[in-house]
Amino acid sequence: MRRPAPCTRRSSPKKSPQLKSEESVGAPGKNAKPGSSRRRRAGWLALAGGAALLAIGVFAYAQQAAAPQKSALATGGQAAPSAQAGGQSAQAEASPSPEQTGGGKDGTAAQGGGGSGNGGGGPAKPTGLMAAAVGRDEAGQAILGKLLTAQDQAAPSLLFKSPRLGNWIDWVKAGTPIAKVDAPSDRAAASVDWYDSGWCPCGTAQDAKPTAARIASWKPLQEGKLVLRSAMIAYKQRTGKWPASPKALAAAYPNNIMSGWNPEQTAWFGELSAELSAKTAAAGAAAGWPNETGPADGNGAPAGTLAALAEQPIEIVIDKTRHRLAVISGGVLLRNYEVGLGAKDTPTPEGSFVISEKVRNPNGSATGAFGSRGMTLSDTLYAIHGTDEPSSVGKDESHGCARMNKQDVEELFDLVQIGTKVTISKGGAARRAARAGEALQAEACAERDQPRQKIRMARLNRMPARPATD
Repeated sequence: MRRPAPCTRRSSPKKSPQLKSEESVGAPGKNAKPGSSRRRRAGWLALAGGAALLAIGVFAYAQQAAAPQKSALATGGQAAPSAQAGGQSAQAEASPSPEQTGGGKDGTAAQGGGGSGNGGGGPAKPTGLMAAAVGRDEAGQAILGKLLTAQDQAAPSLLFKSPRLGNWIDWVKAGTPIAKVDAPSDRAAASVDWYDSGWCPCGTAQDAKPTAARIASWKPLQEGKLVLRSAMIAYKQRTGKWPASPKALAAAYPNNIMSGWNPEQTAWFGELSAELSAKTAAAGAAAGWPNETGPADGNGAPAGTLAALAEQPIEIVIDKTRHRLAVISGGVLLRNYEVGLGAKDTPTPEGSFVISEKVRNPNGSATGAFGSRGMTLSDTLYAIHGTDEPSSVGKDESHGCARMNKQDVEELFDLVQIGTKVTISKGGAARRAARAGEALQAEACAERDQPRQKIRMARLNRMPARPATD
C-alpha cells in the first residue's frame, strides 16, 4: 500500500500506533498492580479526546475544500460533467475491422472482443473525471470544488493544467498534474493528493511523474473518441439516422466519412450505439461520450476547461491573417497548423464550408501538386491539400486552396470527417503552431477501393504552363 505523502489529506483518521488490542486492554488479572485501572481509564479518555480533535480537523478541511463550489454557485459557475465508469479491466483480443464487425438494432458490435486492454467491448477499469484548469483563479477553484463534491464517481478524479493559446484552451500542452481527488459517497469529506505546491494549502507536493504519464496515455485515446463521435454526428446530419455499424462510417470512397478505423473504436461505437438506441433514449438525443468500454487508459470523461470535447464535434477554422488552420472542439484547440493560402489575384474565399470529399493520393500520386491528401470544400473548386512546393506554406501563393505540409495534411485527414464544418476568415486562430508529439493516425481500411480520383481545383486561365496546380 502506498504511503501517503505529508500533504495528503484523508477523511478518516489512521489507527493510533498506541492503541492496543482488545486482549491487552481487558479486565486486570490477579497480578495487576493497584491504580492500573485508573491509568487505563485515563488513557482511554486521552485517546477519545485526540480522536475528537482529529475529527474536528477533518471536518474543517472538508469545509475549506468545498468552499470553491460555493464561490462557483454564487458566480453562476457551471458544473463539470460527470461520468460513471464501472466494471473490471481485462486483457482484450484485437478488435475486428469494420468489415468484420456487425451492428444490430442495439448498436453493439457483433465481434467487439471481450476486454479492455486492446479496445475490446468488455467493461473497463473505473476512472473518475479528467478535469483541467487554466490556473488557480476563481474559475480554477470552482473546477476543483466540483471535483471535491462530485461523490458519484467510481474512482478518483484528476485535475491538471490546461494553458491558453490565444483565446483557446491548448490541448497539446495540457497535462501537468495538479491534484488527485477522491470523493466517494461513503465519506464525509474528500481526500486530495497534491502534485502542485502552488495549489496545495500545505505548500508541498508529491511526485507527479506517474500521474503525468497517466494523463499522457489518456489524451490520444480521447482524440479517437472525439473523431468517432464527430463522425457519428456527421453521418446523422447527412443521412437523417445514426450509423448501424462501423462500416457505415469507414466505408470505401466516396462514403469514407472516416478515413480509417482503429480497434478500440469498435467498443466505443457499440457503447454509443447502445445508448442512442435504448428505449429510454430521448427523441433527438445527441451522441454521448464512451467511458465504460475500450482501453482502461482512455477512461475518464473530460471535464473543467476540456468539457467541450465531450459535447462539441470537430470543426476547422482557417485564419487568413495568420496563415493558420485550427482544429477545434468548442473552445479547445486540438491542433494549429501553418498553411499556404491564395495569392492577391486568386484569394482564398471567406465564409462557411463543409468537407464534402476526402481523397488519398489525389490524381493518383502522393508527390504531385496536391500532395498525398486532399479534402474538397462544399463541392467547390477549392480544397485543403498537400503540396509539392513546401516553401509556399505560410505564404499567399496558391490559387485559392489551403496548402499544408505532408505530415500535417495526413494527420488532418485522419482527424476530420466528411461533413466537418470549415470557417475561413481573417482572424480567429492562435499565432503559434500546436502539434502533437506523435501524430494521430487511423488504420486505413477502405483505401484499396478508392479510384484514381482527381481532386478539382481553382486555376488561372493565364497559367497554361501548369494547368494541374491549385
